[in-house]
Amino acid sequence: MLSGPLQITTFRKSKAYPKFLKPEPAPLELAQTLLELAQVMIGESLETLEAALSEVSSGNPKVTLGLVKVLLEQGTFRQKEVEEPASLREQVFDLSARYWNGQATALPEVTGHREQILKGHPAIPPGADPLPILFADLPSHQVLLSLPPQSAGELLDRYNLAQAQGLLLKADSLTLEVLDPDCFAGLLQRIRFFGLLFEVEPLGSKGNRLVISGPGSVLENPRSYGLELANLFPSLLGLKGQWSMEAWIRPQGKTGVFGFEVTPDSGYRSQTHLRQDWGQEKILAVEKRFNQQYNPHCTAKSLTEVIRLPGNRYLLPDLEVSDGKTKVRVQWLRYLSPQKQAWLLAVKDQLPLGYLFVLKGQRVKYQGLVEALGGKLALVTTDLTAPFLKKQLD
Repeated sequence: MLSGPLQITTFRKSKAYPKFLKPEPAPLELAQTLLELAQVMIGESLETLEAALSEVSSGNPKVTLGLVKVLLEQGTFRQKEVEEPASLREQVFDLSARYWNGQATALPEVTGHREQILKGHPAIPPGADPLPILFADLPSHQVLLSLPPQSAGELLDRYNLAQAQGLLLKADSLTLEVLDPDCFAGLLQRIRFFGLLFEVEPLGSKGNRLVISGPGSVLENPRSYGLELANLFPSLLGLKGQWSMEAWIRPQGKTGVFGFEVTPDSGYRSQTHLRQDWGQEKILAVEKRFNQQYNPHCTAKSLTEVIRLPGNRYLLPDLEVSDGKTKVRVQWLRYLSPQKQAWLLAVKDQLPLGYLFVLKGQRVKYQGLVEALGGKLALVTTDLTAPFLKKQLD
């Protein structure tokens, strides 16, 4: 995604318009030029690639830089074949210190110092630029191995998504309206996957409105939450049915809130919609570890079900663990906000038997909430683990 100086948005009449490159001759030609130049420069360092590609002429240099970033993020890079660059740096820095404490005083002030310091060092050939060798482990000096095949139009699609995602990183909130049950169910699966905080408002016979909290509302890790919110956007493009989205942006240095509106007809395209499985990797990993350790006496399975409670509230359980007699469904709370705390208190008496929320956090901070929920919220100090889940069955 594109943020900072590469994120280009026009704010006009209470609306936000992130930069969108249409598949027209000039943008397509620019994208094709960048793709062809990058292909012939395979084997060069990231630093060299960025410098060369950024020189490609366009009407807006920031657009070129953004396309370059999106293009190179897809590349496969590797470190140059330099053995232990960190150790090599220590050796050279030690040589430099000894040099400046000794023989440097016998040479002219301006020239020849670097050559004398590196003279005879086996890892740096005479006349070679030492920086790519000494700092081979830094990303800027890694070399490009390959780029995935793509057309100029696909590069423009990725650029447009990256612009929209950069705008969403600091959204106040996001409102989604869906008009049919399948679309609503698919949206809830994506919200579960990204761990987002949301509330549902019925639209009568027209469907549902989901209000997703922005990163400013969460109590901890707002940057991480903002990334998850931005990553939700490409996944929306694969929803089946009618939907609309409006993000509310409060840009720095401007007065008021601006809306960024998207529908399936807005022209955004993503390969994320090809994904069929929205299982969270950490949940799948703990499911596997649990079954390896405790099966056949106890089992765990990841869940995709949605449980509707009174008041148009929804539970999104992640895992179910069972020993044949006792069954516990677990919902992992990756983020928490004051609104979510109030929601937890509101649903505590509506929860199904054996339902448990789990939150990573310090007991001194959340003890009051744990006590108020009466055993329906458990705290962990690190991540969700198989032994912790087994303990819930004991």
